[in-house]
Amino acid sequence: MRKLFNNHLEKFNHKTHSYTKNLEYYYLNFYTINLFFYLFLAMPKKCIACGNKTIDYGVVEDFVFKIEEKYKVKIKAIGFDRYNAISSAQKCNRKYNTVEIRQHSDTLYPPTKLLSEKITNGEFEYEKNTLLEINFENARCTYDTNMNRYVTKKKSSGKVDMVVALINAVYLLQQDIIFDDTGWSVQF
Repeated sequence: MRKLFNNHLEKFNHKTHSYTKNLEYYYLNFYTINLFFYLFLAMPKKCIACGNKTIDYGVVEDFVFKIEEKYKVKIKAIGFDRYNAISSAQKCNRKYNTVEIRQHSDTLYPPTKLLSEKITNGEFEYEKNTLLEINFENARCTYDTNMNRYVTKKKSSGKVDMVVALINAVYLLQQDIIFDDTGWSVQF
């Protein structure tokens, strides 16, 4: 798929002034190439085209509300970052349990570490998704004063939304299954 994309990209670059040294064209090309790449992946249904320069949250909300029926699953909880998702979270909260996930190292370090360990040990499996792989390639970690690492969009080299969403999902998994204290336990 990457070879196919590179062939299309090479043809596409010739049409978008890719050899111009003007900074304005550089940004135009960067945006155009990203837009082309997302559209290229939207064709085989690897992502949803939902907006031009900004996301259309209504499309995302519609997708979330159809997940259970489409995939025959039960949503246990929806994690969200309050920075951009308050309105969507409030709409989802009418039907689902929503959990605000604080985007800070003390919250994100445990799921980031667990995901990293699972990937390193070959225990992480996923359906082939070039967009997810690119998000992982773009992701950069920041360390806090306690050397706890977490992915930050500010230091990353491109889109990392899928990685951050995956880390948020691992956080919910940890809270529900790994750190669940609703049962009883004995410590010796």
